Amino acid sequence: MNGRLKALIISFILSVALLPLIVNITTIFHELAHVNTASKYNVNLSYNPKLNYFNLMDDTMGFATPISNNDILVYNNLSLNSKRVILMAGINSDIYFIQGLALSLFFFNLLVFGLCKKYPKWGYFINLLILLWIYQLITMQRCNLFWQYSDLDKLVTNFNFTTS
Repeated sequence: MNGRLKALIISFILSVALLPLIVNITTIFHELAHVNTASKYNVNLSYNPKLNYFNLMDDTMGFATPISNNDILVYNNLSLNSKRVILMAGINSDIYFIQGLALSLFFFNLLVFGLCKKYPKWGYFINLLILLWIYQLITMQRCNLFWQYSDLDKLVTNFNFTTS
């Protein structure tokens, strides 16, 4: 087996192993953006991560939920614009990740091409991992906008939490 094929196989295997783990990191930031923004409106949310290795649209990696019945009442009495700010904070966080990853990919390749006469094998792995991460983030944004229980759906239906 030649070196290039071996590097490609190793890159693929590592990407399959690492990508879901780093996507969980992005999800934590997404939900924490909801939590931090809600605190500005005196709504206390908690995030209990539900770490899944492969998260497809049939499941989520957790929700940011109100801590108490009082927080539910405060959230439910917010204006629609305030709810919009809270719900869209997670999507905004993900877009910052996409921009940061795209810029890091650009500068990584600029640096590697500038310093190396021959493109190193590990460079393919880094490129593949970052590109797959960007792809996953874009897919997650599609879910956040168009899935049945998405942030956008909650906003359009003027979502309210129910007390227990």
